[in-house]
Amino acid sequence: MYGVRMKDALTVEVWLRHGLKVLRDDGPDALKAVPMARALGVSRGSFYWHFKDISQFHVKLLDLWRDLSTQQVIRGMDTHPTAKVRLSKLMYHAMRSDMALERAVRAWAVSNEKAAETIAVVDAERVGYLVNLLAGGEAEAAATRQHALFIYWAYLGRMVTDAGDALAFSESDFEAIVRGLTA
Repeated sequence: MYGVRMKDALTVEVWLRHGLKVLRDDGPDALKAVPMARALGVSRGSFYWHFKDISQFHVKLLDLWRDLSTQQVIRGMDTHPTAKVRLSKLMYHAMRSDMALERAVRAWAVSNEKAAETIAVVDAERVGYLVNLLAGGEAEAAATRQHALFIYWAYLGRMVTDAGDALAFSESDFEAIVRGLTA
């Protein structure tokens, strides 16, 4: 790498994780190569070594967010033994998680087509997973999708209000909610 010492080279992962932090803290307008490079203590050439342009960076950033916020969460939930346990653990996790990055991505989706497309995919994956968990919990087929949507809307509502009250819910509270939804 001409002009760059090897110790100064950053990985794609470092750039993307930094991009998620910038998006969360400063919004999408701050996702620019030069300021991010400056913050990381490297030249903008390091950015362009990994990404063709800022649009490609945005796509990869959204892909990473989708993986971290949805696919990895689902894989983690799938380690639990039953659908009911997975659902209560998922609700507990979702209602207690930091919502700042989720809010930032959704705000970005208002003005960015790729972000909006990613949100649509993520919403469908999340609701689909909830439907599968509820169906596995032997809920009535007709009510399964409505229950899944209701749970997801509660999550989105918590994101909008950022109510600290969600922290007052215990794991057993979510277990009771799941029992009610799957009875």
